[in-house]
Amino acid sequence: MIFRHNIRIRVGALIFNNGRVLLVSHKKEGHVYWLLPGGGVDYGEKLPEALKREILEELAVEIEVGDIALISESIEPKGGRHILNIIFHCRLKTEDIRIGNEPRLNSYQFFLPNEILNITMFPSVNDDIAGILSGIKGTVYREKVWVPL
Repeated sequence: MIFRHNIRIRVGALIFNNGRVLLVSHKKEGHVYWLLPGGGVDYGEKLPEALKREILEELAVEIEVGDIALISESIEPKGGRHILNIIFHCRLKTEDIRIGNEPRLNSYQFFLPNEILNITMFPSVNDDIAGILSGIKGTVYREKVWVPL
């Protein structure tokens, strides 16, 4: 099957604080779901720079970008979307977090490893993030089944 769409590259920040990971909730069509903070990469933009820009837009904070923690990709079965998620270990430069102005942004929260397993998260890397938080997993690639909203 040949798709005539582009692959969307999304960068995400894996930010830990006291054994918890920072997630951002989005609200769309009445549904609330969680994501690692981050967003799309523009053509010609380096991945760390895109991530810094996205975090500033979403949470009004600056970050330091470290190594890749996780790569996952999801392909919608009908071929509508193909998303490659590149997730980096990051550190907050300040802790004065404020949710951005984009309408879909709902809130943010820090989660413990066991709490992250029971939430709706896109991509569905809950178990991978919990494993990284618990020190069980290192850098990984995961092909994730597409989960519709």
